[in-house]
Amino acid sequence: MTLTLLSLASLASAQPVESDDEQARSHFLAARSYYEQARYEDAAREFEEAYRLSSRAALLVNLSMAYERSGDLPHAADALERYLAEAQDIDNRVSLESRLTALRARIAAGEIGTPDPTTSPDDGAAPPPATDANAESGGGMSGLMIGSIASFGVAAASVIVLAVTGAMADDRFAQLASMCPGAECDSSLRPVRDEGVTLATVSTAFTFVAIGTAVLGGVLLVLGLLDGGSPDRGGQDHVRLRLTPNGVALTF
Repeated sequence: MTLTLLSLASLASAQPVESDDEQARSHFLAARSYYEQARYEDAAREFEEAYRLSSRAALLVNLSMAYERSGDLPHAADALERYLAEAQDIDNRVSLESRLTALRARIAAGEIGTPDPTTSPDDGAAPPPATDANAESGGGMSGLMIGSIASFGVAAASVIVLAVTGAMADDRFAQLASMCPGAECDSSLRPVRDEGVTLATVSTAFTFVAIGTAVLGGVLLVLGLLDGGSPDRGGQDHVRLRLTPNGVALTF
């Protein structure tokens, strides 16, 4: 019996331990499922645990909404107040502060039960669950801005490549000009000519790459500036560029 217990204990200790971020994401996903089932008290409990493990302020917006829909207005107001105190560079801070004031007024009036029917995501309420446990709470750049920077980076690298290959192609053709009087070259110089043609072709190709990525970077920059340039606007949906095992993907 003792040997069996020891074996079980050693097997348990050998199991990988989830990180806080992984556990936070699990609680976030559970909260989202509960919210979609209108089990708001359970959703609030899971959002609270996800926040405790990750300390990501953006989760407090979802927590506030879950508490509000469960009828717990004091905790809804407290969660929103904590978000406003902890998060940085909130684009819709004024709207959220107005929402907090409205929650406090409803509490003072003794209201409980359902959320304010006049409130919609457009006037400051975040539509839970819009915030992932892995999302930063603000102060960063949107996917559009990151894509713009990446595009300009590719354009800059392409300019360097086309400049280098163009210079090398010019050097090969200069050699041929000096070694082929009357534009007639010996067959032994064919490799030099072929190399020059290849380098010139590569240079031309990277010219188009540089132009295309520079234009793309400019478009993404404009869209990013119009979008506000922030990856978190109090929980509102937005476009992001995310790295995946298969490459880069746009998420909404």
